[in-house]
Amino acid sequence: MGQCKYCGEDAGFFSHVHKECEEKHNQGT
Repeated sequence: MGQCKYCGEDAGFFSHVHKECEEKHNQGT
């Protein structure tokens, strides 16, 4: 299982980020 690189929670089998976390990160920069 992949861990979200932004929040550290489980992000699903093929994913390393949550879409929500990535969007928040992109909006914050």
